[in-house]
Amino acid sequence: MNKIAKISIKIFCLALAAILVFPFASCGKDLFEGVESTEEELRAVGTIDGYEVLYDELYYLIMSCKDMMKNKYGEDIWKDEIAAAEYGDELREMVLERITANYAVLTLCEEYGYKNALQKSDVVEYVNEEIENMICVFALQNDIKVELGESLTGKLTYKYEEGGRAKAYEIFKEALTLTYLNERVMRLTLGTEFALGELTDILTGKKEEIIYKESDIEAFMFSDKFICTRHLLIQNDKGDDIEANRALAEEAYQKYLNGESMDKLMGSKYNEDVTMSPSVGYYFTYGEMDEAYEKASFALEVGEVSGIVETEDGFFIIERREKSSTYMLGNFEALAQQITYALVNQKVTARQNELSLEMNDFGNSLDFVKIAVEGEKTMEELLG
Repeated sequence: MNKIAKISIKIFCLALAAILVFPFASCGKDLFEGVESTEEELRAVGTIDGYEVLYDELYYLIMSCKDMMKNKYGEDIWKDEIAAAEYGDELREMVLERITANYAVLTLCEEYGYKNALQKSDVVEYVNEEIENMICVFALQNDIKVELGESLTGKLTYKYEEGGRAKAYEIFKEALTLTYLNERVMRLTLGTEFALGELTDILTGKKEEIIYKESDIEAFMFSDKFICTRHLLIQNDKGDDIEANRALAEEAYQKYLNGESMDKLMGSKYNEDVTMSPSVGYYFTYGEMDEAYEKASFALEVGEVSGIVETEDGFFIIERREKSSTYMLGNFEALAQQITYALVNQKVTARQNELSLEMNDFGNSLDFVKIAVEGEKTMEELLG
């Protein structure tokens, strides 16, 4: 239901001595220095507002959207080209909508003075640190010995057993393959995430375009732009019978109409949201929730209950609640940060809606359905 974040990764030199201490340092100002990619992965498919988009990024999104559609329509939709062709337009629309996300952040960074964001030394250093943390985790998960230390500058260091880092890195690469990722795409998105943090600082600081003062945040919390809901969720898990889930949601809603309380229904088989506290619910503003959930929630008056709301996650029955002043003021810092990020995200989303991928000849020649079908076969082979 909540919008999801992304990660990124890059390779370090594997030819380093085995018993070596790795201090964190940015590799110059090139985010992609040392990345190993195939010629096909590096082929440009087009541009977004002057930024070149490569095939590996498009491939990742095609395959990820393919899996989202499998969850929605069933496992068999990508089994062959004939069956998959029916869903081709929807797949293409999903991919082209999502591919502008990173570039919305980067173009806003350019506009607000954080130019050439992915070449900044602090961005490169941050990405390198995150990568080393990930490689270390894979090492430890696979019983590869790693000693953690600290450099003279206070940076974390790793000392691997002989050949340990190379082994951990190979395991890491295999994990990336199973999620359709490569090093370059992961570095791009992780670097963009860091740039988003810098953009947030600019918008709330120098430019003051996003509210951040306590008085402004408090006023926003008590306005109709910030609401509280709780809900029943019948979740569409992988392999579920969607129509059976829909029938269960209809059954729950009928029980509510017949007088059964939301409190009772939330503690029953009809509610699969184990993260929600029924006594607190969810506090949010625009841009934080699934679009259908958000639209239904803001349309309710306090105390009203929606009908059945269908999302990619499942079927919801939503109740809009009175906000608790005690809760909001008692959790002011966390909610203030949430509101700030939501307002920045609204600005990014608005920019994203203005952007589009301008395909070159190679990009226009690509058949998204064929890529999805062939990728499906490849993944089946990888998973045995």
